[in-house]
Amino acid sequence: MTWRTEEQIGGVLRGMAERAPEPEDDLVELVAGRRRRRTRRRWRAAFAAAAVVAVIGAGTTLAAPFAHRGGEGRDTAVALSTDSPEDIATRGGLRPGAGPAPGMASEVWPAAVTTMPAEASDGWMYRPVTALGPTEILVTAESSFERAGRLEIYDTTARQSRVLGQMPAPPGIAGYFPQDVEVGPGHIAWYGTRPNDDAEWADLWVLPRDGGIARQIAQITGPIAKIAQIAVTADHIVWSLTGEEILYRVPLTGGAPEVVPGTEGLTLYAGSWAHRGPDQLVNLETWETVRPTDASGVTSVRCGVEWCIGRSPAGLITFAIDGAGRRSVTSASERGSPGGIAPDIHGRFVEIDDGGPAIYDMSTGKRARIGTKTSEDGYHWGVGISSSPTSTLYWPASKEESGACLDGERGGEVPCPGAEIEVLNLLAVPGE
Repeated sequence: MTWRTEEQIGGVLRGMAERAPEPEDDLVELVAGRRRRRTRRRWRAAFAAAAVVAVIGAGTTLAAPFAHRGGEGRDTAVALSTDSPEDIATRGGLRPGAGPAPGMASEVWPAAVTTMPAEASDGWMYRPVTALGPTEILVTAESSFERAGRLEIYDTTARQSRVLGQMPAPPGIAGYFPQDVEVGPGHIAWYGTRPNDDAEWADLWVLPRDGGIARQIAQITGPIAKIAQIAVTADHIVWSLTGEEILYRVPLTGGAPEVVPGTEGLTLYAGSWAHRGPDQLVNLETWETVRPTDASGVTSVRCGVEWCIGRSPAGLITFAIDGAGRRSVTSASERGSPGGIAPDIHGRFVEIDDGGPAIYDMSTGKRARIGTKTSEDGYHWGVGISSSPTSTLYWPASKEESGACLDGERGGEVPCPGAEIEVLNLLAVPGE
């Protein structure tokens, strides 16, 4: 295996910057496009100016994407502004407060952060998906960059993993890569695509939640194969499409895809919940609808099932869906937020920019920094590859810039030999 040095990595990134085209859309839309396209969310990185792909505007840069394999290269890396938080806030209509800088997640929520190997014993690379509970992390194991081939559960108490099952590739399908994984009540599901040729083709797989043999339940072609997100119910896989507001489904036993009746105007959010607009949610099993009871004085509202975030003249505001527990998030802005709407609400948590990437607990008002600092103004972190908003975030445990290396043999960015990752399990964060 050939590992590249930090100097070589810098050369690769600079070469990418020289070849990169100028973006045609504004920064907000570019970042928003990552969420809409939903190929796969990977390491999020914000590099110093020497490693950027393109300059968007005064003081703002766009980080370099990683080597193009699987879904990567189709998602723009996180944008980084080199302006001060006060300048950012002024442009966004915010008045920054004087809130104290948060500590690292391992300091604020020590019981929720664990260190685990970045690779399995056979050398396959681990990538967190989501938490299954306070002590269990669902991970994929990749035989090569972005080619997931196995599902495992890592027990943070026992500090060991167990295999759930394989993620096989369908025979005769060139350029195949598994995409996002989703946990349902009785099954774990994922979909695969041929991302490098933009084919209108996808397939759907299920594996018993307790482990076993994976089954391919459908191959999909045409426009309905442009999967943006999947959900798993007791008897179906449901999916929403990129750029469309309607849901499709196929039985877990297999069968032909069909439109889910009554889902015009809906996009998937998490589990059995779908969004109708940014602040209204519909339960696909009970058809219960929830929306904010009192959002007065707040604009650009986006809600999860229990919590909402929006803007007011004073800055970011969070509140419970019933209007209670309103809090002002001082000295922060939403990270990667199109039109002032937070792209992901992870239960009661939301990602914010607090002079660096951070997680904010809307129920307690606590916040914590995440990520590994890679330079004076850059950070490196990842989010779990769950199709719905994940409950895990992770970053290289090493504080050195060499915590991630380019693999000349397999291609793409991989953990350096012997590396570990720190994982924040949001299901293990204590409440009030």
